[in-house]
Amino acid sequence: MNRTGRGCSRLARGLGPRVLNFLLAAAVTFASAAAGWVSPAMAAESGDGVLMGYWAKWGGDPDPMASLDANMSRIDFFSPYWFTLRADGTLSSRETDHDALRTRLQAAGKKVLPLINKVSDDTPLLNPWVRTRAVENIYRLLVEGGYDGVNIDFEGMPPSTRAGLTAFMRELSARLRPAGLLVTMAVPAKWSADDSINSFAACFDYAALGEVVDYLVIMTYDQHGPWSGPGPVAGADWVKKVIEYAVTVVPGEKILLGLAGYGYDWSYAGCRSIKAADAPGLAARYGATIHWDSTAQVPYFVYYSSGVRHEVWYENSYSVDFKVDMVNRYGLGGVALWSLGQEDMRFWEVIAGKAGFSGGLGQVPGTAGPADPRPSPFEDVPLGHWAFDAIARLKAEGVIKGTGSAGDGPRAPSYEPDRPITRAEFAVLLTRALELEPPPTGVPVPSFIDVTESDWFYDAVTGAVAAGYMFGRAEGFFEPLEDLTRQEAAVVAARVKAELPAPPDTPVPEFTDSSQIAAWALAAVLKAAQRGLLNGYPDGTFRPVSPLRRAEAAVLVDRLRP
Repeated sequence: MNRTGRGCSRLARGLGPRVLNFLLAAAVTFASAAAGWVSPAMAAESGDGVLMGYWAKWGGDPDPMASLDANMSRIDFFSPYWFTLRADGTLSSRETDHDALRTRLQAAGKKVLPLINKVSDDTPLLNPWVRTRAVENIYRLLVEGGYDGVNIDFEGMPPSTRAGLTAFMRELSARLRPAGLLVTMAVPAKWSADDSINSFAACFDYAALGEVVDYLVIMTYDQHGPWSGPGPVAGADWVKKVIEYAVTVVPGEKILLGLAGYGYDWSYAGCRSIKAADAPGLAARYGATIHWDSTAQVPYFVYYSSGVRHEVWYENSYSVDFKVDMVNRYGLGGVALWSLGQEDMRFWEVIAGKAGFSGGLGQVPGTAGPADPRPSPFEDVPLGHWAFDAIARLKAEGVIKGTGSAGDGPRAPSYEPDRPITRAEFAVLLTRALELEPPPTGVPVPSFIDVTESDWFYDAVTGAVAAGYMFGRAEGFFEPLEDLTRQEAAVVAARVKAELPAPPDTPVPEFTDSSQIAAWALAAVLKAAQRGLLNGYPDGTFRPVSPLRRAEAAVLVDRLRP
C-alpha cells in the first residue's frame, strides 16, 4: 500500500454446460478445502472477524518484527510488501527472506498474502496481452512460492483505467480462486458513486470489484495528509460515511476496514509521518496537551520546537475503538492494519476485546513505550476525573456505550458521570461486564409487571435477576427507571463477590450514618466496604439511600469483573 503513513510522498490522487458447471464447482470446493481457504461466508458463519496485518520494511518504516512477534497469535492474514508488477507484466521483488518468514507464519496457521503494487505505467491494465501475462506470472509466483493468496494494491491511477482495472481483477480471480487462492484488493476510500466527488478513486468500481474478490480492503485513512492542511488521519465521521456507502454496493462480510497505525506532524516546513506509538511521547517531550476531537473521535495536539508551530493528528486505542465498533455495527469482515510496527500496542487490546475477533486472544504486552496521556473517552470525563480509568476501560471493552438510546445504542460523546444511574442502566452494565445471559428457553424467567420483552433492558434485567445478583422492589415490580440506591448497589456487590475474602487485618468499617442503612442491606454494605468494592465518603458517611452516580457505578462494575 502506497500509504503516506510510510512516508510523506503520495501519488496524485461432449459434456453439457450443466455437467461442466457441476465438475467445476466440485473442483473449486475440493481445492478450497485442501488449501484451508476461508471465504467471507465461512468467516461470517463462524462469527470470527478477519485481522490482516501489513508488513513493510522500506523507506522510513520501522522494523515490524517486534510487533509481529508480540501479536502473531492475533493475526489471520499477513500481507508483506514484497512485489511490484512491471509495465511488461513481470514481477520484481524487494526482499530476499521470503521463505523463512512465510514458513514461520504458515506453521502458525496464518495465511500469507503478499502485497503486489505496480509501477506508474498502466500497460498491465490496458493491454490485454500484457494483462494475461501479468495474471499468469502472479499465479506462478503464488503457487511456486507456496503462498495462500494475494493482496493487490494498485494506486494513483487515472479514471481512464477503470475498465482495465476491473478486467484485470476479474481475470486474476478467475485464475486464482479455482486453485483455492485468496484474492484480496486494497482500494482507496470513497463515499459516493459520483466520481466527480471521489476523482482520486474514480478507477475503482467498488461494486464490480466486490463481485470478483474475496475481500476488499478499504483504506479508510489518509483523510488528511501532506497534500492537505492538518486534520484527522481517519475521522470517525468520515470513516462512517465511507462504510455506509461501501455496504450499499459490496457485501459487508467482504469488506476489511483499514486501520492506520500512524499519524502526521504538520509544520510550515511540510509534513512528516509519525508512528502512532510515538505520538504520546512526542507530546510529553514538548509539554503539549493532548486534545480530543469529539466529532472525528481522534486525538491531536500542538507543540512548538525552536519557535516553529507543529500540529499532530494521529490514531490511538480510543480512536481505533470507534472504528472497530463499526466493523460489528455494519457486519464487516474484519480489519486491516497499516502497518505492523507503527501502532500503539494498545490497539491490540481494543481489537481483541471486541466480539468477532476471536483470533486476537493472545496476551497483550503490559507496556509499550511511554505512558499515553489519554484523551477522554467521553467529552464529560476529562483526564484526571476520579473515575477516568474505570470508565475508559469499560468503554474500550464495550461495557459502556454512552448515554445515547437509553445507554444501549451507538457511541455517544457524553457519559453523564454525575447523574444517578437507573436500575435498568445498572443491570445493563452489570450483565455486559459479567457476560450474563437471560435464562435459556424452558427455564422460568423472572417476571415483573413493569419489565416486558419489548423493553431495551429486558434481557439485562432478567439475566441479572436470574443470576441472583439483582432483585425487585415492591412485590411484582422491578422499578427499572428508578434510581439505584447505594445500599442496593452494595447488596449486588456482596452477592457477586460472595466468595471474596476480606483483606487481612482490615477492620469492619464504621459509618456515621449506619443507622440509616436498612437491616436487609447492613451486612452487604459492611462487606462491600471492607473489601473495597463500594466505599464510603471522606466525611465518614455511606449515604445508603442516596442514588448511585454513574461514575460510581462504573468504578463498582469494573471492580466486580472476574
